[in-house]
Amino acid sequence: MKKILIIAVTTIFAVVLLIIIAGIYRFNFTNNDIYLQSGGQLGSKDETYVINDVSVTLKDGFAESL
Repeated sequence: MKKILIIAVTTIFAVVLLIIIAGIYRFNFTNNDIYLQSGGQLGSKDETYVINDVSVTLKDGFAESL
C-alpha cells in the first residue's frame, strides 16, 4: 500500500511540475503576438502594428477595415 501511495504522489508531482514548466514557457517565450512594427513611440496615433500576423495601420488613432 505504501508503494502505491509513493507512486501516486510522484505522478501527481510530475504532472504539476510539467504544467508549471509549460506555463512558464508559454508566458515568457511565446508572448510575441503583438509588437510594434515601425519602432515608433508606444501609443502613437499614427502607427502600424502587427497583431496575430496581420498589419493594422492607425490614422489618428483609428483603423478601418473593409
